[in-house]
Amino acid sequence: MHRHSWLVLLGVAVLGLFIAILADHDPSSLIFADSTSTLWAWGSNGNSTLGDGTTTNRRIPTQEATGAANWSAVAAGGYHTVALKSNGTLWAWGSNTYGQLGDGTSNTTSTPIQSGSDTNWSAIAAGDTHTIALKSDGTLWAWGSNIYGQLGGGSTGINTAPIQESSGSTNWSAIAAGYDHTVALKSDGTLWAWGSNTYGQLGVGTTANKTTPTQELTEANDWFAIGAGGSHTVALKSDGTLWAWASNGDGELGDGTREDKTAPTQESTGATN
Repeated sequence: MHRHSWLVLLGVAVLGLFIAILADHDPSSLIFADSTSTLWAWGSNGNSTLGDGTTTNRRIPTQEATGAANWSAVAAGGYHTVALKSNGTLWAWGSNTYGQLGDGTSNTTSTPIQSGSDTNWSAIAAGDTHTIALKSDGTLWAWGSNIYGQLGGGSTGINTAPIQESSGSTNWSAIAAGYDHTVALKSDGTLWAWGSNTYGQLGVGTTANKTTPTQELTEANDWFAIGAGGSHTVALKSDGTLWAWASNGDGELGDGTREDKTAPTQESTGATN
């Protein structure tokens, strides 16, 4: 089954708001941090993904249970939510079956709990049941489900607390998470990916899964921004062109076909703006 319907928007800035959309197994939920840095959510809440201390679905914006006013970013996974505060701490709530909350347990929680004690987290992304985060020192960390190696640590074992990706690089600059694959940029403009590769979502020219960061096939060094759907990947280059690869059953790659692609493929218009 193609996973093309699953989407995460990480830290989308709209009039100063940080927005995350949860749209996978449950009906869609919208979670956002407003201009006062408070965090609100509504929609499906069966797994406590709204963080309001209940499992009650909400039809109107509802503030998360702590009432904190220093949220700076938020990301939504399949069953869990992660968020950053302006003090560099990382918080999570919702389902924790695979350790995706990063607190060292597998206990589900309906209110925000801190993931560890570090205060230098700078970016977050959430897959279906795994979480990816960057620190201000340029290192990349991950936790949760790891059946396809999506944590990048060189193994396939579940991790309930953050582990560093295997290369130990200190120049990671951006991250995105698909259903069970991870994509990341380095400050040198190169693009790397790991995890599930059933449809070619890693862009390496094959469909073999990877448990460690692997550079995309073209080895370009002008990648500028990245995004991940359930089983496909999209990226912008610094010249303004847009590229995509992997699952294409509904034409999500924009190349005028419905054929899966295992390497970066430019969208059909060739636009540079």
